Amino acid sequence: MTVSNKSYSKSTLIKLMTGELDATKGETKRNPRLRMGVYNQHFVDRLPMNKTPVEFLRDSFEGETYQSVRNRLGKYGLEGHAHEVVMRDLSGGQKARVVFVELSLQQPHVLLLDEPTNNLDIESIDALIDAINNFNGGIVVVTHDQRLIENCDCNLWVVEKKKVTPWEEGFDNYKETLLREMEEEIERQTEKRRKKMEEAAKAKAEKLERLKSKLKS
Repeated sequence: MTVSNKSYSKSTLIKLMTGELDATKGETKRNPRLRMGVYNQHFVDRLPMNKTPVEFLRDSFEGETYQSVRNRLGKYGLEGHAHEVVMRDLSGGQKARVVFVELSLQQPHVLLLDEPTNNLDIESIDALIDAINNFNGGIVVVTHDQRLIENCDCNLWVVEKKKVTPWEEGFDNYKETLLREMEEEIERQTEKRRKKMEEAAKAKAEKLERLKSKLKS
C-alpha cells in the first residue's frame, strides 16, 4: 500500500513499474513473463459503451461461458439486471466492477491498483478489501481511502522526496506523524511571518527616527 501527500509521485512509481516511464537514474527490471493487471479510475473510459458486461467479457475471454461470466460479475457485486445493460447506461461504480472482473480473468501475477475505490459504494469497497486480502499474488495499491488502508493486510510504503520507504509503525502512526509535521510547518511559517513583521516594524521605526533627527538639525 503506497501513500503520499503528492499524487504525481505515486503515479510516477506506477508508470515506472509498468514500463510506461523509463528511470532517469538507475534501472528497472521486469520479468518478461510477468503478467501485470493495472487498474485506475480512468480505465472505465475504455470500455465499449455499446456492449453489455457479459458481451464484453465473453468477447475478450473466449474460454468463458455465459454463466461463468455472470457468476464472476455477481461475485464482484454487479447486480444481475446490470449484466445485460449496455455500458453507457451503467453507473461509474458498476463499470468499475466490470473492469475488476476483467482483471481477475487476466490471471495476473501482480495487481497495480491506482485509487481503486473511486466510484465504489461501501459494500463494493468491502468486497474489494476481501478480494485484495484473498488475492494469491503481489498487489500494489495507491489510495487515499482510509477504510481500504486500515482493513487490508498490506505493508505501508511512503512515497516522498524521490524515495519509497517502508513505514513499519502502521497507518495510525503515519497519520499522527503527518499531522505533527503539518503543525510544525505551520508553526515555522507563523514564526517566519512574525519575524518578518517585527523586522519591518523595526525598519520603519528606525526610518522615522532618522527623519526626526534630520528635522531637529
